[in-house]
Amino acid sequence: SPIRTMLNSLITSCISVVGGLVMCFYTSWKLSILAFTSIGPIIYLTGMYASWSKVVNREIWTALGDANAVATEAICNIRTVRAFSTEHLERSKYQASTSRALNKGMKDAIVGGGTYLTTNGLDLGAGALILWYGGTVAMQQPDQLSVGELVTFQLYWAMINSGYKTLNSMLNNFTRAAGAAQRVVSLLDCLPEIDTNDGKK
Repeated sequence: SPIRTMLNSLITSCISVVGGLVMCFYTSWKLSILAFTSIGPIIYLTGMYASWSKVVNREIWTALGDANAVATEAICNIRTVRAFSTEHLERSKYQASTSRALNKGMKDAIVGGGTYLTTNGLDLGAGALILWYGGTVAMQQPDQLSVGELVTFQLYWAMINSGYKTLNSMLNNFTRAAGAAQRVVSLLDCLPEIDTNDGKK
């Protein structure tokens, strides 16, 4: 089931991240501190995008719901629409809602791509910085850091990155699902304009 698969991925990724952190500090605490300088900006950018994407996805589902309502109303009352020749009006209302959803989706895709590019750039920059500093120390001071320890640290760092990217993907999926769920909950919480409890009894 999807829930079981998601839980398996979540537990595996958390274990990989925590285990990788422990082994990175055990291998070289200096390289660990240097590498973790990129974690803060990546977490900040990801959190900002997640919060913004939640609002945008709610607006996307709202626009799609409006388009669905327009289509359903027009189809159910097709005789009235044909009688008053308002096909173009109904079509324009439907296209306006779908265009609004498309524009929001394109904006979300562009910002998501920019966030992904920035975080990957920070990750690659951290990797290059690790190799530069670690290689310099390994060549000039082999008693503090050997080449084998540098390679070992890189393997643990790659394990952390793999788990982190999986968690980041799951966070984005949860964010989109939360936006859609908020739209559904808001519809369920809507009260009718006419109170069914009022009136003559």
